[in-house]
Amino acid sequence: METRQTKPYRIASLFAGCGGLDLGFAGGFDFQGKHFARLATEVVYANDFDRDAVTCFNENIPNYDAAANCIEKDIRQVELDEIPDYDILLAGFPCQPFSNAGLRGGVNDKYNRGTLFEECERILKGKINAGKKPRAFVFENVRGIMSSKMDDGTPVIAEIENRMRILGYNVCHRLVKASNYGVPQNRFRLLIIGIDSSLNKTFDFDEMDRVVDSEQLPSVSAGRPEKLLLGSILQNPSVEHENGDFWSYTDATQAMIEQIGPCAHGDKAFKYFTQLCSQVR
Repeated sequence: METRQTKPYRIASLFAGCGGLDLGFAGGFDFQGKHFARLATEVVYANDFDRDAVTCFNENIPNYDAAANCIEKDIRQVELDEIPDYDILLAGFPCQPFSNAGLRGGVNDKYNRGTLFEECERILKGKINAGKKPRAFVFENVRGIMSSKMDDGTPVIAEIENRMRILGYNVCHRLVKASNYGVPQNRFRLLIIGIDSSLNKTFDFDEMDRVVDSEQLPSVSAGRPEKLLLGSILQNPSVEHENGDFWSYTDATQAMIEQIGPCAHGDKAFKYFTQLCSQVR
């Protein structure tokens, strides 16, 4: 008999970045003219080693979850007892080794980023060994990981799924296109989702499509692409500052603006700068 969850689902977030996955799991925000309610979740741990990402996370996610606080630390240096008990693990482990836009070093990436998914395994295994098995996990990466291989020739995606099954999870994956789910980007992302096998459940990716339809979100695949297009957004742009926000130029930027000011609209900037430099000399 399945027991109903009465407390908030506790979330641990690895490679958290600025907190995009966390925000999705938190809810409590407006998107495409719709309000998405605050969900029964609590971010109990977040980690990233990039200082700017950590700063961004801590300036924003706590607005949705006062307990959230991203720790700046190399995941390989995180001790198991530093992470509180959690129900769901989120991990967008580094994509650069697998990205088609990079060198595609894969598991042999020179910065040792290609096998950081093993840190997800280590941290999950730590909780399992302590008798605190997480209920689920969500891993996210780029499409290129699907064609990457381990040193023995095993596809990386198969290796990850096999390791997670050994830990006792029902695992599935799907390649999704962001513009089919309300996001104005033609980018593909691989989602790998695992659910504790004792719950006798496997994630249903079709549920994502049903949510898009029920919420009438902009979607290329559903024939509602208009709000995803830049032209639609710029039809009637507001000239008013939002929330009183404004931006000041730095002295260097202001000086540059004054220099390029005489450059007529449509002129080639390089040609203008060449002439300007010759005058300066």
